Amino acid sequence: GDAVLDIRFSHNIAVVSTKSGYASAVSVIIDARKSKDIIGTVAGDNNIIVILHQDATHEDVLAQMQQLFPSLAY
Repeated sequence: GDAVLDIRFSHNIAVVSTKSGYASAVSVIIDARKSKDIIGTVAGDNNIIVILHQDATHEDVLAQMQQLFPSLAY
């Protein structure tokens, strides 16, 4: 199955949940995209904090994430 499970938003922060042990690898994929909407990521074991640019919309970031990870739930 896919490593990315879901995404939740709060203001300019998103939290992406992954299967255990996958967060670091997933954050590398997110960072490599170099989106203007994402400043950067911090990965733990199974969660990633994604810092969003102040002008980013949750809808745009969700669409980008779903392009990278088609099975992502919201």
